[in-house]
Amino acid sequence: MKLTWFAKSCFRLHVGGRIIVTDPQDAPASVAQHELLSGAESVIDLCVNGLDPFDPSDWARRPRLRLIDTPEEVALTLQGFSTGGLFIGSEDDAPLFVSPPHGNWGRFADSTVVILAGAFDLMPEALSALCTLARPRLVALASDDFDEALLGDISTAAQGAPLQIMEVGLALET
Repeated sequence: MKLTWFAKSCFRLHVGGRIIVTDPQDAPASVAQHELLSGAESVIDLCVNGLDPFDPSDWARRPRLRLIDTPEEVALTLQGFSTGGLFIGSEDDAPLFVSPPHGNWGRFADSTVVILAGAFDLMPEALSALCTLARPRLVALASDDFDEALLGDISTAAQGAPLQIMEVGLALET
């Protein structure tokens, strides 16, 4: 899994051998749209995505396939949140959630990769809500208004969960 953040809620996500781009209209002018979208199989607007809604009661984690059992093309599940987020399920990678900092969390987020994207001042509360209910594999924070003064609160809110603050244009591999 490779995650690249460009600005606001614009991401280029390599998951299960596929490329998904979210909110390309939010990319800075310095990013060429044709390069951002190159090879993308899905382009998704996180607020109005038209995807089937994610229902944690319907979702069951599938065990990772052995290399010998992996089909030539790995199936991806793309589902939306009513709060404007995205769930990507893959047989080949950990489940991935891209969410604004006001998502509704539960035990379904155990062992998942979570990207919280939005206002940095909302991150401590969102992170605390997430990490109180689940043990994510990794939490990545993407915010255009980074505030170093909140790092202590963020560290406390993470409750020991692995945490990464994303930088614009730099890829994060998990």
